[in-house]
Parts: sequence; C-alpha cells; structure tokens
Amino acid sequence: MLYQLYGDHHIYGRDTLLYIGKSNYADNRMRAHLNGVFGFVNNLSVSIGKIDDYDDSLEIPESILIACHKPSYNKEFIHDLSPSAKRHKIIVINNGDNEMLKTCCTNFWWVD
Repeated sequence: MLYQLYGDHHIYGRDTLLYIGKSNYADNRMRAHLNGVFGFVNNLSVSIGKIDDYDDSLEIPESILIACHKPSYNKEFIHDLSPSAKRHKIIVINNGDNEMLKTCCTNFWWVD
C-alpha cells in the first residue's frame, strides 16, 4: 500500500502533505512514524491508497509521487527517481479522494 501523512508544518502551513511512503504492514510503519518525528506534528492524519493494475515494486510509483510532490519530510526521491523507475515511461493516475496529490503524475522527465 502507499500512504500519505498530512499535518501542520511551520513553513508550509496547516494540513499540508508531509510524507509519502509505502508499506506492507501499516500498523508497524505508522507506529514507527509516531515514535519518531511525526509524534510532534499537530493535526496528523493519514490517507491510504491502493494501486490497481500494477504488479511490480511499489518503489516505482512511490518515487514518482515523491519526485512530483516533494513532501517536506521525505528524504529519498526528492530530486531523482529510483533507478528502476527510469526504465519505462509510467503515468500514475490518482482516482477518488486524492487529498493533495495531483490527479496525474509521470516519470517522463527522468526516463533514460
């Protein structure tokens, strides 16, 4: 699953996209976040999404979403995609309640 964390940020304001991540075990990952820096974030909320029609590693759509949105608490993929995401042109389409995510993101700028 892919997820987004939202909350108040001292520079970007209230209820802003702070983090995009992936996990197979949501409970363990959320607990780790809450025991870390996100334990100090006001108005913390989580949005969980699922990937349809995709059987490859979630690192590819995760890196595309992070590179396109640049959440302030992500460290990896802010300026570049994962190497595996540069092999094929991919479009990530966000359906439904996409919160602050763009409805469409692509890796076309980074493909080798």
